[in-house]
Amino acid sequence: QLQQELGAKQGVERERAELVARLGAREKALRDEEQLRRDDVAEIARLRERVAALEEERRGLDPARTQGLADENQRLRDRVRSLERAADRAARVAELEDELAALRAAHEQAARAADARAADVAEQLRVLQARERAALHRVDELREQLHDARVLLARGDAPARSQTGRVGVFIDEANLSASARRDLDSRLDYRALLEALVGDRPRACAVAFVVDAPETPPAKHHAFVARLREQGWDVREKRAKVRADGSRKADWDMGIAMEILDVVDDLDVVVLGSGDGDFLPLVKRLRRLGRRVEVAAFRASTDESLVGGCDAFLGLDGRFRLPR
Repeated sequence: QLQQELGAKQGVERERAELVARLGAREKALRDEEQLRRDDVAEIARLRERVAALEEERRGLDPARTQGLADENQRLRDRVRSLERAADRAARVAELEDELAALRAAHEQAARAADARAADVAEQLRVLQARERAALHRVDELREQLHDARVLLARGDAPARSQTGRVGVFIDEANLSASARRDLDSRLDYRALLEALVGDRPRACAVAFVVDAPETPPAKHHAFVARLREQGWDVREKRAKVRADGSRKADWDMGIAMEILDVVDDLDVVVLGSGDGDFLPLVKRLRRLGRRVEVAAFRASTDESLVGGCDAFLGLDGRFRLPR
């Protein structure tokens, strides 16, 4: 019991020590707060004395001095407004610099457009010069033909070939069909076209060079080829080659040229159904061989040199149309 009572006493002593410590801390806090209050009261007193002194000083100031201070205050306000306007002008300068940068960019773009236009004009000039050279070359050829005709006339010889002789018709179907879709929004009547190209002359051959395009359904392509054969055409077919970049190659230029040269000895007149200017060397070769060359194509898509280089040009614009 004595030990228990001793333990209880020790516990009470610890609680008493803690209470004493708390009480001391509380008293210290009260003293600090009291000191702050006294400091605040003293500061308030000092401020009141300062206010009173300033008020006394204001009453004792000279009116001229007061007016001078007011004028100085006004000048300071004017200076502040001037600085604000300067700041606004500086902001406006930044906006003007942005506008100037935009104008410079527009000028550079216009300069690039002008350069592109100049390049386009230069290209047009080059084309015109090429046409002029072709025209001059055509004049030279006509002079040579006129000279040869005069020589033949002087000799009394008859020309070896006649425009009413055997006719061979060779058409680039892809070229003509594409031009018909683009220029007329229609299809071509190849039966009527063949009859018009041959006329009342004896037909030696009629060959249509056809491209089997990947986007055309096979049944539609086969039906089209069958119709061409029924209409009197001998059909040559080629499958379009698709390159790795997605572009296609399916031109018949070399095939048409070789076909014509293979049978040229059996022809008096060659009718070429294409407006491609790449055929101009072939046309010149055929005319040197004494064959009459006629070109049938759409005028807008026919190379000028080809029109000037052949013996006769048949424009298909507005003719031989079928509804799509």
